[in-house]
Amino acid sequence: MTEVKHESDILSSQRRTAKAVTLLLFVLMSLVSIYTLFFVPTEDKTIIDNIMMPCVALSAGYGYYLSRKGNHIRGIYVLLSVISIASLLYPLAADNVGWQTAIVMALISTAIANGTLPSQSATRISIGAFVFAILIVLIELFAPGAT
Repeated sequence: MTEVKHESDILSSQRRTAKAVTLLLFVLMSLVSIYTLFFVPTEDKTIIDNIMMPCVALSAGYGYYLSRKGNHIRGIYVLLSVISIASLLYPLAADNVGWQTAIVMALISTAIANGTLPSQSATRISIGAFVFAILIVLIELFAPGAT
């Protein structure tokens, strides 16, 4: 009985954390998107800044919606997928951002996964983020950026 209650408490805690993380990222990325779209001059932006920032904000909003509906695991997967895709595209759009993008993506993905997903899924996401970070660095080294 206590084991079932403990698992229920962990799942409830993960769901609360997922709601908080997705809501915070939605608000933060929405503000960053608005600032990037309207206040950053065109010559200071990469090609994909106007697309990826709002896309991450929308995925965080959708993740929050799914978390509110009780499906926080799917919401976190959507958010982490979009963050990974955005991180993969940045080295193709700009030179010398792959290292930073890879490190930040790996740290953010691991932190979000460990706080919001079951341990087996979080471990898989963390390993995948590390491998993906290596791929991003390789893209940075061997593919020319657009700017």
